[in-house]
Amino acid sequence: MSYRVPKLITAPAEEPVSREWLKSHLHFDIADDNTLIDGYIKASREYFEKKTNMGFITQTVEESINCWWSECYELRLWPVQSLSQVTYVKDGESSGTDITTLFDIDTYNDPGVIRLKEDQDYPSDLKWGLNTIKIRYVVGYGDDETNVPEAIRQAIRLRASTYFIMREDGTFDWMTSLADNLIKPFQRFVS
Repeated sequence: MSYRVPKLITAPAEEPVSREWLKSHLHFDIADDNTLIDGYIKASREYFEKKTNMGFITQTVEESINCWWSECYELRLWPVQSLSQVTYVKDGESSGTDITTLFDIDTYNDPGVIRLKEDQDYPSDLKWGLNTIKIRYVVGYGDDETNVPEAIRQAIRLRASTYFIMREDGTFDWMTSLADNLIKPFQRFVS
């Protein structure tokens, strides 16, 4: 099976770690490096989201698939909040046809699953081909940094502060190992 990477449609409105919290941790209050610090926080979040196959703060993503192998389809990212849209492209169309109402979504379990409803069938004109089906959904623990588990927030804070402290010499050994250990319980592997 190929490695599917969901496309980010709507980015998180904020980060799980605020600049102020990180600067307080670093005992650093100069505004000159705010952009750099923001970048390290974002890079740390993105690193751990990829490592865990999760979205931490509410964001919308889209997966593109070529065919449906069974009644259920496991979504790549978690925790799933909601299903936004399922579309498929017919021959000769440039935009997709919305078929979202044909599906139920399981947002409780990991991984989240969408499933064809019992009384529904796939459209008769559904053609299998490259990227013909697009599934758009919302992931994340919530809209606010306080919704994110503390271990994840601490891992992001440690990694971002290590980036900041060690930006000149590039040695990230023990601090990043500690951050990686904090995130381990959240790691999940998807095919």
